[in-house]
Amino acid sequence: MEKAKKVKFFNFRPLLFTFLLAMCSVYFTCKCFSSLYYLFFFLLPILFIVYIAFKRRFILFAFVLAFLLFVSLYSAIFVTNYTDTSINGASVTLYGKVASVESFSSKGRTVTLTKCQIIDENNNKRTLNGNVVATIFIDDEDEILKEHSRIFFDCKLSFVDILKSSGEIDTYILTRNIRYETDEAVSGENVFNLGDESDLLEKFRSYNKELIISAFGESRGQIAYAVLYGEKDGVEENIMSSFRTTGVAHIFAVSGLHISLIALLLSFILRKMHLKEYVNFIITFAFLFIFSALCSFSPSTVRASIMTLTFLLGRLFSRHYDPIHSISLAGVILLFFNPFNVYSYGFLLSFGAVFGILLLSPILAKIKFKHNILQKIFSLIFITISAQIGILPIMAVLSALPTYSILANILLIPAFSFFYNIFFVVNIFVLILPFMKFIYIVPRVFLEGIIYVNYNISLLPFSAIEIGA
Repeated sequence: MEKAKKVKFFNFRPLLFTFLLAMCSVYFTCKCFSSLYYLFFFLLPILFIVYIAFKRRFILFAFVLAFLLFVSLYSAIFVTNYTDTSINGASVTLYGKVASVESFSSKGRTVTLTKCQIIDENNNKRTLNGNVVATIFIDDEDEILKEHSRIFFDCKLSFVDILKSSGEIDTYILTRNIRYETDEAVSGENVFNLGDESDLLEKFRSYNKELIISAFGESRGQIAYAVLYGEKDGVEENIMSSFRTTGVAHIFAVSGLHISLIALLLSFILRKMHLKEYVNFIITFAFLFIFSALCSFSPSTVRASIMTLTFLLGRLFSRHYDPIHSISLAGVILLFFNPFNVYSYGFLLSFGAVFGILLLSPILAKIKFKHNILQKIFSLIFITISAQIGILPIMAVLSALPTYSILANILLIPAFSFFYNIFFVVNIFVLILPFMKFIYIVPRVFLEGIIYVNYNISLLPFSAIEIGA
């Protein structure tokens, strides 16, 4: 008897169009604040809605209409309500949790504060609905401006306008939810620390970071930590610049490469335990959820986790996995919870690369070679080319195209995959037995090799071509 053909899982054809139209809807809703001419671009989603209504697909019509209305109205309401004009030069006592600290001079610090509260001159207490940026001049930031600690100081506070003078959305403050700033610089002598206010996940990351840095050293430890959790703030700028130049900076964004390696490793362990498929799925779901939380639910991490879980769910129900619908589902979920992900370069690069691979690599893969080794090598080249084409429009905006990206990816990604698997396992082992941290030397050797090869590729002539502004 002929084996029944598997049907596609999440076979909802308009899902891709809904995702793309939702991105356009958010973007052009925001652009309408600078020019009403952008209303013209709403013609595309309107025509799509009219088309499905004409086809009498009323359930689909209701879903798409409701979703697009939601993202458009949410975007418009968010932008119009972003600026809090009730605070403008008010003298307050500001309480906030230190989220990040950036240096701009020997003693000058730009500090971003979250979970902020203020007490005004009339002793009225109020919780702010966004982050605050403060300029602080201080001698010893380690004691006062320690990350995740709660501080307070007196200052004059003003609102931040999300719209630039040109009418454009300020994406820097939007993606960081910055709504307020101090009018004047604050002296470190007037800043007081109330102690650490880390939650459980932050304490875990801080503990893990200390272990890694103590074994790898400050410079290499920051790189290893960034690779594990996607937090790149501590990585030296010259190192980050070299990885951008070679087109391999995506290893610092926890995404499909990282999640797939983790899922494969976890799947191997679970299969050795001979557990049922649905138990394996539940354990994998829980593990990826916790890991995504540790990575602050970054768009690339959530996208990769959803695609992985969709694949496992399809296998659980003996359904054919459709990656296009899977990535579209991930995009719709991310936009539902935060429509302004469309302004995140991490979001755009992650989805652009995956769409490029899914749509273009099958076409290139039709080129066949007689030898298996050659076929595998060129398959990797095809995937790299497809990903680069997918992110080309975004890279054009970022202004530079890495010339040796294909070469760098072919040389470094297999090595990185090997390093990441070893590092992930060793890290878990050391977290359980901290006195064994000397075994970090194994992944450190591979990391040093990756950095060395990447740096030398970045020094090659014409390593980056300016293609945009």
